[in-house]
Amino acid sequence: MTFFPIVKDNYGKILLFSVVFLKNWGQHAPSPQYVDVKNRFTFAVLCAIIPLLLLYIERERLIFMKKVFALLFALALLPLVGCAGGASTADTPEDTTPLIPKKVDNYNYPTIQDKLTWDKINAFPVKSEDMTIEEMRELCVSFMRFSKTAVYTPNNNLSYERATSGTQDEMFKGTLYGGLPYIGRGGCGNVYRLMDYIDEETGVLDMEKIALRPNLFGGHCSSSTYWAWSRVISSVAHAYTANITHSNGYLRIGPYTYIDGISFSANYTSDQIVQQNGLDVMCKSYAELHLADGLVNYHEGGGHVIMASSEPTIAYKADGSIDPVNSYITILEQAQGWKEYTNAAGDVCQVKESVDKKRTFLELYNGAYMPFTFAEFLGTKPVEKTECSVNLSGEEVSSLKLFNAIVKSNFGISDIYISLFSNSGREVYRLITRATEAGVKELQVVQLADNTFTWGDLNALKGTYTVKLSAQLSTGERPELYTGKITLG
Repeated sequence: MTFFPIVKDNYGKILLFSVVFLKNWGQHAPSPQYVDVKNRFTFAVLCAIIPLLLLYIERERLIFMKKVFALLFALALLPLVGCAGGASTADTPEDTTPLIPKKVDNYNYPTIQDKLTWDKINAFPVKSEDMTIEEMRELCVSFMRFSKTAVYTPNNNLSYERATSGTQDEMFKGTLYGGLPYIGRGGCGNVYRLMDYIDEETGVLDMEKIALRPNLFGGHCSSSTYWAWSRVISSVAHAYTANITHSNGYLRIGPYTYIDGISFSANYTSDQIVQQNGLDVMCKSYAELHLADGLVNYHEGGGHVIMASSEPTIAYKADGSIDPVNSYITILEQAQGWKEYTNAAGDVCQVKESVDKKRTFLELYNGAYMPFTFAEFLGTKPVEKTECSVNLSGEEVSSLKLFNAIVKSNFGISDIYISLFSNSGREVYRLITRATEAGVKELQVVQLADNTFTWGDLNALKGTYTVKLSAQLSTGERPELYTGKITLG
């Protein structure tokens, strides 16, 4: 029997066999997400054309060429033999592709001089019990300033809504930004979180997961100042402006007074308080401000909090009273509108901040600002040693217990990280649970929620893995709280 009738009679089957092979190619490839589509197309063309060539050769009686092409066709089908029984793992080396691959595109991003990097974050000292008050104040101010001005550029546009006003805001691909976008109430972002999505070499920020929950990455006035103060301060909880009061640990500075034990409200605003105290008394209070102290106001409908980034410059009138026009401080704040700012490295970026902005005492008075400080800055409360724990123990942990673990600390908790590692040490799964408010001191791991982000397929894992759990704290520390084994599948 010649080859011609075989090919002719089975040409449809050969094509069907090729289609089935191509359909299952990705399933049997070692790294299906990286299958070369161009190669698959080429193989499909060969599977379709070779039978036609064989038909032509048979018709022309080219015996030698028939044998050559028959051999080539057989070789082309050899991969099917290897795939028919499923992928073998016995001799397949473990995939070493990073769990979170770096996204690369051909966009011409601008050059950034002062990129946001872990080295720069970790260069800030962690608070210690033997720090001087001056060192503590300087740490809070310098970290706040860094958080407002470290530069990055998004890899995609982002449109989001400010929580308090409903105003639409935008960030644009390739534009240089400094600090955090302004979100309003509920914003609880910080620079630690941005580091999970930034390419430190280029300063490019991957917006994919940030776009899912902008409030977890953006901030507002009280959350931004909290993350800076809580590098050192543990005597207060994060508070919105209505509750930044003396009785809540935000201690009044100077001779001005207000009623203790109540929150500010539409019926008891800072406008009323500063007017009752008068300009002279408020100027004397502003004169007692020091580096890293705060100022808060509360009007009907909302308020604002800022941080002093300098010691006050005080001018006096001829009668010896403080001159409110020529006396001033500089401040740091999270603001709402984008402003052009040139940082020390020469990057011209957009920031939703005021960086070392001059405010005269008269402007502070007209803005109804009330100065405050903290017990740690007064030396009446020692800086606490960091305490952080999780309710896990033993060498092995169950999935149920791991993914419902609770972390507690005496400082603010930003995020909980859970990573699973194979025997070779490769990270195969990561889960991050992010606090939805700034300054929480107890946070539970949640597997399925809009404040949880994962990489890798947990359901595909079978066997025993090393598990590590850590927590990002407001002090800048990320203690590893548990290491053990977990068996899945």
